Amino acid sequence: MSLTWEATTGDYRGVIAAARAGTETAAHHGVAVQFAAQEAKAWARLGDRRQVEVTLGKGRRMLEGMSHPENLDNHFVVDPAKFDFYAMDCYRLVGEGKLARTLAEEVLRVGTDFDGTDRSPMRNAEARVTLGVTAAGEGDLEQA
Repeated sequence: MSLTWEATTGDYRGVIAAARAGTETAAHHGVAVQFAAQEAKAWARLGDRRQVEVTLGKGRRMLEGMSHPENLDNHFVVDPAKFDFYAMDCYRLVGEGKLARTLAEEVLRVGTDFDGTDRSPMRNAEARVTLGVTAAGEGDLEQA
């Protein structure tokens, strides 16, 4: 709960502390990957690209060491596609448009059924916003 409170009040250093404490407590559980992602987002909001990279790397290594989750509909489960979503957000926040765009395209690819139906509507919506933000940042107002 502390992490959520700090995030909603803009206390990003508090988010980092809470995420690190959570990661230590739940080191061998999937939620530790979410804590790493939230820590990376806090670093991104503080503008520290290096710490974003370090923390995303830590989260990715934790994720790769876990078995693939059975129930991807469980909100508290982190799968590779959800981690890409978190990374996309981080890179957008630190102004890394090309990385953010590449991840947004992957989020949309994985989150869309063969018939065009969104499997992950919230992730896809944010991916589309990211595509618009990155296009605008490159001066492509038509695409934005």
